Amino acid sequence: MKHRAGQAKQRLGSATIFLAWAPERSPAPFPSRRAGLRHDRPLTQAQRVAAGLLRTQGPKHQRLRLRHRRRPRLRSATGRRYAVSITHSDGLVLVAWASGFGIRLGVDCERDRRNPKARLAQRLPWEEGRGPYGKLTGNWTALEAALKADGRGLSGLGRLGATADPWRLTRSTPGEGTVRLAPVHRGPAGFVLTLALGQDGP
Repeated sequence: MKHRAGQAKQRLGSATIFLAWAPERSPAPFPSRRAGLRHDRPLTQAQRVAAGLLRTQGPKHQRLRLRHRRRPRLRSATGRRYAVSITHSDGLVLVAWASGFGIRLGVDCERDRRNPKARLAQRLPWEEGRGPYGKLTGNWTALEAALKADGRGLSGLGRLGATADPWRLTRSTPGEGTVRLAPVHRGPAGFVLTLALGQDGP
């Protein structure tokens, strides 16, 4: 299936989150260091597309840093900081960003017809048939987004707990507090997308 590029924005709590997406195999000219991109190893094609999306649709005069297995960092030339998260699935690359100091952002997407392995259900913090979506595919995107916002990635599995609100997860130490979840209402067709937003500190 051929994916189309697009963009959207959505409020989550007090943050305005901007999103942009494009096919992974779309032309992605290498953004030079003069454009403010720093990286610690050669970029994957998905990272190149994400960097291109941020360069053309993101904040002006930005400085983007992509580090292997660590969260991306984005700030403007004036020092303004942005939380940023990147995901790709089934040939689609999507990047989300939001302005703010101390916020943590996560985004994840999956094809809505994907049939995740049943064993993944055992790693979710919700009981079977529950959670924000009530279905494995949607719930898995919610957990993946929350793990990115939490900052520990897959090492945070088992450290995020369910609450009475299915759209909110608790964070165990060293990251106290909660992670707020929300579905993306105007994302690319055929995908389930979830945003997650947390804060540094308690």
